[in-house]
Amino acid sequence: RRRLALAAAFALPAVGAAAFAYFVLRDQGPALQMVALTFTAGLLTVAAVEDMLTEAHDSAEDRSLSLLALIAGFVLFTFVSAGLGSGQ
Repeated sequence: RRRLALAAAFALPAVGAAAFAYFVLRDQGPALQMVALTFTAGLLTVAAVEDMLTEAHDSAEDRSLSLLALIAGFVLFTFVSAGLGSGQ
């Protein structure tokens, strides 16, 4: 029972931060909203890359092909995101 309560409590900071950001940024200009969104996306990207690089170093062999695939994946993600966001 205590574990379930602690697991449910993990949602509180995320929901609280989202609500706080909504109330702070809802009446701001689009430029400030995009800056906040870009900052958040950057933090999440750094966390994801650090996690992937840690996992990659645990592998039996390091190959330059894996690094190239990681970079290509992020480039493809950026191109798809830019294409979908442009209203085309």
